[in-house]
Amino acid sequence: MPALAQSAAARRVTWFQTAQSQGGQRSPLRSPSCVGAHRGVSFNPPGLSPCPPQRTVSEDRSPLRPCAKVKTRLPWVPPGKTSYKWEGPTHCLEIKPPEPEPDPELRLSDLTSEDEQRLRGRISQYEKKIEGLMSEVSSLKTEVGSGHFLCGEVTSCGPRVPSPDPFPKDPELLLQKLREAEADAAAAAKQVHALKEHVCKLGDSTPMWAGLDQQKELLLHKLEAFEVTNRALRHLLREQRESQVRRPDSELSLLVKKLQEKEKELHQLSTQLDSEKENARRSSDLSRNLDATRARLQGQLRSKEAENNRLVVQIKNLERTANQQLAEADQVAQQLGRAKQEAQEEQEALKRVSQAQKKRMELCEGTAGQLTAQLLQRVGPTWPHATTGLATTVSSRQLHFRS
Repeated sequence: MPALAQSAAARRVTWFQTAQSQGGQRSPLRSPSCVGAHRGVSFNPPGLSPCPPQRTVSEDRSPLRPCAKVKTRLPWVPPGKTSYKWEGPTHCLEIKPPEPEPDPELRLSDLTSEDEQRLRGRISQYEKKIEGLMSEVSSLKTEVGSGHFLCGEVTSCGPRVPSPDPFPKDPELLLQKLREAEADAAAAAKQVHALKEHVCKLGDSTPMWAGLDQQKELLLHKLEAFEVTNRALRHLLREQRESQVRRPDSELSLLVKKLQEKEKELHQLSTQLDSEKENARRSSDLSRNLDATRARLQGQLRSKEAENNRLVVQIKNLERTANQQLAEADQVAQQLGRAKQEAQEEQEALKRVSQAQKKRMELCEGTAGQLTAQLLQRVGPTWPHATTGLATTVSSRQLHFRS
C-alpha cells in the first residue's frame, strides 16, 4: 500500500512537471502578462515566453497610385464688353475693340493677378491635403494588414481546452486567478518536498507510514485544487483571447470603412485637383491672351490718340477759317446793305429824273403840237409831204422820250 501511494505521488509529480513545462511552451499563460501590461502590471514568470511585439504602423507605408483624371465642365459665362473712352476739353472719343471669340467656360474680364495667386494657393493646399490623406491611407492599410496578421495568429493559436462555464472578461479577475494558481502550485511543490522528506525519514516505524498516508491525501487535495484553479484560469484566458479576437474584427471593419471613406475623399480631392489644374491652365492661357489683347488695345489707343490730336489741330484750323469766313461774311453783308441802300437811293433819284423828264416831255409835246399847228397854218395845203414827214418825226421823238 505505501508503494502504491508512492508511485501515485510520483505520477502526480511527473504530470505536474510535464504540465508546467508545457505551460511554459504552449500554455496560454503568456496572455495575462500582456493583459497586465495594459493595466500597468508587469508580470513575466520564468519559463513563459513574452508576447510577440506588434508591428508599428509606420513600418510598411506604401504610396497609393493616383486615381484616373476626371474633367469637369464649368458653366458657360458670356464675355463682357470693354471699351476705352477718351475725354478732352472740348471733344470725347470712345473706342470699342473687336469682340473676342466666345469662351465656353471663362471670360477674360474674370481673371486678375489676385485670382491667379489665390488659385495657385488653393492648388498647393489641395496637394498638401492629398499627400496627408495618402500617408493616412497607407498607415490605415498597414493597420489593416497588422489586424489581419493578428487575427490569423489568434486563429492559429486558438483555445485547446473546452469551456463549459462562462467566465467574466476582467483582467483583474485573470490576475487573481493567476495568483491563486501560483499559490496552489507553490503549495503543491511544498507538499511534494515535505513528502520527499517524509519518505527519506521513513523507517521501520508504523507511525511514519500513517503520516505518509496523510501526506499523500494532502498532496492529492493540493493537486486537485491546482487543477481546478488551472482549469478556471484556462477558461478565463480563452474568453479573454476570444474577446481579443473579436475586437480586431470590429476594429478591422471600422478601419475598412474609414479606408473606403478616405479613398472616396482622396478620389474627390484628386478630381478637384485635376479640375483646378485645368482651370489654372486655362487661366494662364487667358492671361496670355489678355496680355496680347491689352498690348494691341494700347497700340490702338495710342494711334487713336495721335489721330485725335491731328483731328483737334484740324478742327482748330477749321474754326479759325470759319471765324475768318464769318468776319468776311459780315463785311459782305455790310457791303450788301450799303449797296442796297445806294440802289434804293439811285432808284429814288431815277424816279425823280424820270418824273422830271416826263414833265419835260409833256412840255415838249405841248410845244411840238403848238409848233406843228403853227407850221401847218403857215405852210398850208401845198406842202402835204413835208407836213407828213414832220408829224412822223414829232411822233418818233415823243416815243423816245416816253421810253
